[in-house]
Amino acid sequence: DCEELNPGCYISFTAEIENFESDGDFDFRQYYSSRGYTATADISYADILERGQAGLKYKLKLFREKIYERAIFLSNEDAGGMFAALLLGEKDMLSGQVELDFLRTGITHILVLSGAHLTILMGGLDKLLSLLRLDKKWRILFGCLFSLMFMALTGFPLTICRAGTMLILSSILYIITGSKDGITSLFFASILVIAIQPYAALDIGLWLSILATFGITVAGNFFNMKYSENKGLKRFAKAALSSALFSVFAISSTMVISTLVFDTTSTLSVITTFIFSILTEIYLYLGIVMMAFGKVLPIGNLLVLMNGFIRKFIALFSNIDFACVSTNFDIVKICAFCVTVLFILFAVLKIERKKLFVSIMASCYLCTMILAVSLTNSAKNQNSYITLSDKNSDSILIKTEGETILFSAALHRKSDGYRNRSLLYDENIVSLDYYLIGNYSSYIFDELSVVLKSIAVERILLPMPTNADEECIAEDIRALSSDYRARIIFYEDDSPTVMGGCSMLVPLRDSEEKAVFFTFKESGKIFAYASEGVLEYAYYSDELLYVSNTIYFGNWGNSYSEMQIVSECGDGLKNIILGNTKVSVDAELVDSYSIKLLDSGKKSVIKLSKKTSRKR
Repeated sequence: DCEELNPGCYISFTAEIENFESDGDFDFRQYYSSRGYTATADISYADILERGQAGLKYKLKLFREKIYERAIFLSNEDAGGMFAALLLGEKDMLSGQVELDFLRTGITHILVLSGAHLTILMGGLDKLLSLLRLDKKWRILFGCLFSLMFMALTGFPLTICRAGTMLILSSILYIITGSKDGITSLFFASILVIAIQPYAALDIGLWLSILATFGITVAGNFFNMKYSENKGLKRFAKAALSSALFSVFAISSTMVISTLVFDTTSTLSVITTFIFSILTEIYLYLGIVMMAFGKVLPIGNLLVLMNGFIRKFIALFSNIDFACVSTNFDIVKICAFCVTVLFILFAVLKIERKKLFVSIMASCYLCTMILAVSLTNSAKNQNSYITLSDKNSDSILIKTEGETILFSAALHRKSDGYRNRSLLYDENIVSLDYYLIGNYSSYIFDELSVVLKSIAVERILLPMPTNADEECIAEDIRALSSDYRARIIFYEDDSPTVMGGCSMLVPLRDSEEKAVFFTFKESGKIFAYASEGVLEYAYYSDELLYVSNTIYFGNWGNSYSEMQIVSECGDGLKNIILGNTKVSVDAELVDSYSIKLLDSGKKSVIKLSKKTSRKR
């Protein structure tokens, strides 16, 4: 109810301060603590005391927005958005699919502002100043000034602060001593950044940046290659080999942390880093020239063409089956640890046969990737039926015939998205064939957004809308899915839908009563999901129990008015998952039919019949 609060206003306010809490499986406390925030304030009243001037940080933000708007004006929204992301780290206008493609191909560091971006810009500035025949020391001083300006322009992100500080320190060292010590500069730059912003020590991204730079510096000290002696293909081949080994060193230095913190990795990062680093450099230079001369020269058209090429090229790599793999395996973590240990030994010890040692390290890295690919494929091909029960959240993962189906019936909040993503990562799933939505909710967009940003989803299955509200939600999901190249399929009640050799049927769905009953049939066995309230609401629920082999009583839906007791069932019912506390099973029934009761609120795994994965 307050009037608009513009930057620069001095306000008096009343607020209740609360600590951050985790939402689903996302640790908000660690995330915001690493950025200097320790609590959230719910403001109930605010009064403007004085309207002051906006600070420099806000003015720089407006300037970045003007750069972005000009880039769009001179090219188009996609090309301008890519240029703003690469130059300024403004990723808001990038499509979700582009970010996912970068993630799956292992080059997210290209979209995140880092030392690589500053190095590219500094390299271009140095070449320009050398053409003007400026002395090297003057070029270095201009470079230091440019680094400070770039840090300010981008809003002082930690990785750029580390890179800029390191560049300034190494430049000062060069002017004084005539030589550069990259490792010493990196050490003091990291200490300085953390001393100025202590909370930066909690930022995983900063540590990955520091370690990757350390790996590249160690590699640079070892190789120190000069390509001017070679020409043509020989020079290119040597540069490609050097780039690949530099990437191996950078990955090796961060492998333990990235494997423990993240659940997936890309097997193509060595190749894609080399290819897209070159394309990024060209794209940045072309964009800068466009910003300067775009009104008189048709450079914007070239940027649009190149942007389309980059998007299609990266999508080609992203669609490769083994592009993204799970690292959530003990043997993979052990191998990653070994790779990092080998790198540390190489960096610290005086090794005589360095080429042999590097070959061993590269081979160990390659074996780690091969193991990850093999184990990820094996996990996807293990036929199983996995359920996850939580308060107001029900998810079922079905793996059959080499395809994966995630069924979700809940409130579809953002926390449900994090929970589903965690379930997929725990089961080493990095791509989904079907994302099956069981009911409509105004929060579906939030749940899907979380999963789609991390997992490649081929098809999203939605119930056929039955009213105007559901049609509106379906349209929003259609727009979201088009951004991620996911295909929307609508299914009808009482109409079988086949997915991965598994037949799905919805014998009951009522949005007003919040009741749903799903069945999945595979190899003659029927697995059923029953929302809360179904036994009380559906008059033919007993018939569904008689035909089911496994039934999962979920939490979502209207509550039972009284405890429901399952007292009779068919001979085939062998597994009952009691996700709902208001459903119990008669003890005599359990003994008579050898029914296995699985614990409430815990993940349950039921193995399906073994089948040979069909060719796709």
